[in-house]
Amino acid sequence: MLNWLKPSAPASEMVAEPERKRKYRIYRTRLMFASIFAYSSYYIVRSNFTVASPELHRYYHFTTAEIGLVLSTLAVSYGIAKLFMGILADQLNPRYFVGVGLIISALFNTFLGATHNKYIMMALMIGVGITQGIGAPCCQKMLAAWFDSRHLGLATSAWNISHNVGPGTTSWIVAGTVSVFGAANLHTIFLVPSMVSIVMACIVMLLGVEEPQVYGLPPVNTNQKKNVRHKNSWVAFKTNIIHNPLVIFICVLNVFAYIIRYGIENWIPVYLSSALKFTPTQTNLGYSIFEYAAIPGTILLGWVSDR
Repeated sequence: MLNWLKPSAPASEMVAEPERKRKYRIYRTRLMFASIFAYSSYYIVRSNFTVASPELHRYYHFTTAEIGLVLSTLAVSYGIAKLFMGILADQLNPRYFVGVGLIISALFNTFLGATHNKYIMMALMIGVGITQGIGAPCCQKMLAAWFDSRHLGLATSAWNISHNVGPGTTSWIVAGTVSVFGAANLHTIFLVPSMVSIVMACIVMLLGVEEPQVYGLPPVNTNQKKNVRHKNSWVAFKTNIIHNPLVIFICVLNVFAYIIRYGIENWIPVYLSSALKFTPTQTNLGYSIFEYAAIPGTILLGWVSDR
């Protein structure tokens, strides 16, 4: 029943040499749009609680400590899940797996609007975090399959704008929902972004692509030294991560980068709303400006990394 989640077999015939460049261009374009749409939508779900936190604080009397506790539950479950979902992504078809994860994550997010109990919210956030862990490994696997090391930095940074497009767009979705249904209507503040994400998941599964070999194209990386096949995921994990000091060092650096990032990102809406007395519209505008301002720098640094 779940055979459609398994990777497709390589094509029986290869595309003729004169056609290959055109085919690569078509499929890479589809991949970039699909991966940006996918992870932007993952962020719409993940950022929903952050953007809704001023309303939780104002109308449902959540303290900043309670908001932080729920957000911490999401962060921890998401971080742990990414490792295991990455292992699954290696075994499954990332084109469909990324869509399934987004749909399930959106469903968990919908139920967040049906309760005011912080413990139930924490339990639901664990579900959101686990399913959110599917997004990045699937997108990164697809990018690595279609772009070689000379172009992967720019391709990854182009995909990485979804980290800003998603949260920035979430604030406008929530602002529109509040203007129509009112700020006190918590259920719709979570329902509408979830519905948007489910629609996007269907588009992503239609638009996404699999590995080049499925379409009769040769793999982009022909260097056999870089295409080591390990006998299982645990051996790959030990060889490429545990025994690689550079990867461990980058992981540690990333921990501190995320402390700064989430320390700012998760608390901007509450700070603007409660400390600076911004209106909901001003709060959402400020949050969007913060997110969208990062896009040029993201692309520039990706281009620099390739050089």
